Amino acid sequence: MGRTLENKPTHMRDGKKYVGSETDTKKCGNCKKILSISLFRSSGTFRGDGSCYPHHICADCHVRIKQESRSALKHAPYDKTEFCECCSSNELKLEIDHIHGTNQFRGWICGQCNQGMGKLGDDLDGVLMAAKYLAKGNITMIIDKLTGIVRDTSNDPFKGTNMEGKD
Repeated sequence: MGRTLENKPTHMRDGKKYVGSETDTKKCGNCKKILSISLFRSSGTFRGDGSCYPHHICADCHVRIKQESRSALKHAPYDKTEFCECCSSNELKLEIDHIHGTNQFRGWICGQCNQGMGKLGDDLDGVLMAAKYLAKGNITMIIDKLTGIVRDTSNDPFKGTNMEGKD
């Protein structure tokens, strides 16, 4: 059995102690390339001994995604909303959502929705596969739920605005 992250060795880089040895490799969660651990920034999460875990995406992808996000923000067709456009929550900080690999603005969503969709591949296929799993393959159940969501405007943050029914 392999070592867990808790008992992995550490190495120093740029004045910070990182989990893992300098020769370790890691798969980037975005470009899917296997890269040297040195090509990953700190995630901001620390182990008990003070060493930081590497970020889940490589530094190049991190920079590219930040640039795409800034560009999408500049070209956003409307200002930040008061509600998450995905879950309708108004209790969480909103983030800009864009289509990865482009500068195309998609909307304003909370971090939980953004991370959830990202973990499902940031596309409709991943979300639908998860829905299929949750419904245990009952496609009729999924269609019924979608029909209810489309018809129910009680939680629509855009109801009564010029953006109502923006889909």
